Amino acid sequence: TEKRVYRCLPPRVVAVVYHVWDAVWRLVLCCIVYLPGRHVLQKKKKNGATHIPFGLLELYAAYLATTFRPTETGLFAVVEMRSAHCRFLMSVCSQHLRYTELSGLIQEHLWDDESGIFVNRFSTINNSAFYRRISPTSFYPMLAAAATTEQAGAMVKNWLLNPKHFCVSENGDYAGNTDDCYWGLPSIQASDVAFPPLGYWRGYVWGPMIQLTYWALQDSKYSDVTVVQHGRKALAKQATGMMLNQWHAHRHICENFNPHRNGTDCTGDKFYHWGGLAGFVSLLEAGHY
Repeated sequence: TEKRVYRCLPPRVVAVVYHVWDAVWRLVLCCIVYLPGRHVLQKKKKNGATHIPFGLLELYAAYLATTFRPTETGLFAVVEMRSAHCRFLMSVCSQHLRYTELSGLIQEHLWDDESGIFVNRFSTINNSAFYRRISPTSFYPMLAAAATTEQAGAMVKNWLLNPKHFCVSENGDYAGNTDDCYWGLPSIQASDVAFPPLGYWRGYVWGPMIQLTYWALQDSKYSDVTVVQHGRKALAKQATGMMLNQWHAHRHICENFNPHRNGTDCTGDKFYHWGGLAGFVSLLEAGHY
């Protein structure tokens, strides 16, 4: 019935109806989500310092999760509605404004010059200090192109491709990695005091983190940054090697993987869907998907 209605109406009428409907739900969304969010994000001044009274990394991530990032073509994106003969042009102006705002806040508040990477931080009236426990989530601002090309290059060179931190070798061949941080991209960087004893999110390697970090490195903004491109290829190669190591030994696809070279088996469920993302990134890298 939906297809029949669209077929009998002129394309311009369909476009007008769709834009009216789109504007209504955006207004509702604005009232129940966006405006309260903006209120939370309002800067408050105290003793000359700027504070945002909320957990920054978590707030920005949740806020961006409902934001559509437009392509380089401008403020509009074509969304294919998979019916037989029609496409709709969907305005994303409001989403673009939200994306721009959040990207700016990430750049302004979460880049840490001392660490040379994006860092979570406390955000209360009495404490806005950085929380310098570095994990792969520090690369996620690149998903929103919030990092400059210089920042992206520095993060990849000094953190991702560093055997003391995230243990991805430049050629993806594990060269220079220790046996304790061999496979790469542990869920807490290898020099953190939480890494040696390991734990659920304290050192084990996770497929979703690999996927999101890969996408961050793949962003078109950094396509001309050589070290970022090398880091992306190396990450995909090492992650797939890690997954295949368990597959060949046990026929397991791990919920999470042991970062140790001699890790004999999965450290979580032994057959878990997102463990396959460790190999899926190589399919993406090869252009098969």
